[in-house]
Amino acid sequence: MKIHLMILLILCIGVQAQEVTEQSLLGRWFHQGISTTATGTVEPVKHAQIYWVFESDGKGEYQQTVPSRNMKNARPFDWKLSGPDILLSGGKVKYTVVEFEGDKMIWKNERLGDYFHVERQK
Repeated sequence: MKIHLMILLILCIGVQAQEVTEQSLLGRWFHQGISTTATGTVEPVKHAQIYWVFESDGKGEYQQTVPSRNMKNARPFDWKLSGPDILLSGGKVKYTVVEFEGDKMIWKNERLGDYFHVERQK
């Protein structure tokens, strides 16, 4: 009986996602897919390979490769974390971390309203 109550309590409360910190954001993040809601169907990014690199000094780089066009693009940015919000280039670009578990995150693109599913590359 106690086990059933404990399982019910866990299901009602839910499992808390990790809190994102500046330290946990460091590294290279691969854009795996996009969805219209945080829990919606994830469509893979098909025509480009996209990465965000976050360095400990508040600098970073957006990297995009489009193999079909033989195109590579890299743009530097500065970044900071404000609560769950990742602010790039002085706040011109804002992603809100809505889910974070280990090496995977879901970011809401505040300008477009869709959700980016990203994974840290090791």
